[in-house]
Amino acid sequence: MYKFDFINEWISLMFHLIKNSRGYEYKISKEGFMSRHLFSLDNPAEKLTLVHLFRILVNWAMLCSLSKDYDEFMDNWIRLGEKIRDFANSERADQFNDSFNPKNISV
Repeated sequence: MYKFDFINEWISLMFHLIKNSRGYEYKISKEGFMSRHLFSLDNPAEKLTLVHLFRILVNWAMLCSLSKDYDEFMDNWIRLGEKIRDFANSERADQFNDSFNPKNISV
């Protein structure tokens, strides 16, 4: 199992939620001074930094707070949290953790 599979799945879900919300991808990239290329679904776990991820989340929350659907960000955040919880309760979670074990990493 490729160690970033779940991370890519989670980020892809987040990007789909953003892309389906009133042009937020463009607004987030513009307001956050980020390239729209960061929203690529092609292995985002290797392209996004933690700083990018937080900047995207902060700008998404800001835009949702200003919109008519004030609770949109929290609804989506709960959905993303449920995805993490479901993964944590699956057999894949142990495999995921094991993929980061230095004993299993080939040089």
